[in-house]
Amino acid sequence: DELGFSPSIMNLELFKLTVDKIMAFPSRLSRLCLIRHGEALLNKALPDMIRYAKASGVAKKINISTNGSLLTPEINRKLIDSGLDEMLVSVEALSSEKYKEICGTDIDFDKMVSNIENYYRNKKDFTLYVKIVDCALNNGDEEKFHDIFDNICDKASIEYITPCFSGVDYSTIKENYDTNIMGDDFEDVTVCPQSFFQMHIFPNHQFQEEFFLLLKQEQF
Repeated sequence: DELGFSPSIMNLELFKLTVDKIMAFPSRLSRLCLIRHGEALLNKALPDMIRYAKASGVAKKINISTNGSLLTPEINRKLIDSGLDEMLVSVEALSSEKYKEICGTDIDFDKMVSNIENYYRNKKDFTLYVKIVDCALNNGDEEKFHDIFDNICDKASIEYITPCFSGVDYSTIKENYDTNIMGDDFEDVTVCPQSFFQMHIFPNHQFQEEFFLLLKQEQF
């Protein structure tokens, strides 16, 4: 609410219009990411969007990010057939009980893992990443995470929570924030580089400039 977001899903026709307009530029995008806030698989038109973007040649690679809870063998097949290049699965916990504790929802963890494995075993020329954040792990869970996922994805990694959004009390999540998202020491920067090489287009066709303006007013 603070940044002016409201739950919404981009429809297929608006997506096609967006792709067509991007194609007017002289060079292809390096990557088209069909995600920002929310769950990509809630959009039932997602496979058709990927297929349209892939056929257009708008980007060198097309990827999505998902929490994996909605994956099924049927959805897996549709995503594979669409021509998707990369998928990132963000795992929130390593058991059904922990999912309930963290997310407040019932997730059959073993079934979700099975669906992720189904995707991996049936994918073609495609990259599958699985990640989890450090604060979702208990002592010893790092090894458990890799035991579960290393053999059913192309890359499994643990990321580190960093305080990057206003309006969030990060002190309730963990005590120390002395590394970046990859676990490396922070480096001082004068300007955030992201606005120079990426742009977000929201379901209502607004662009990211407004998003960055809001962040600037609140955080910089």
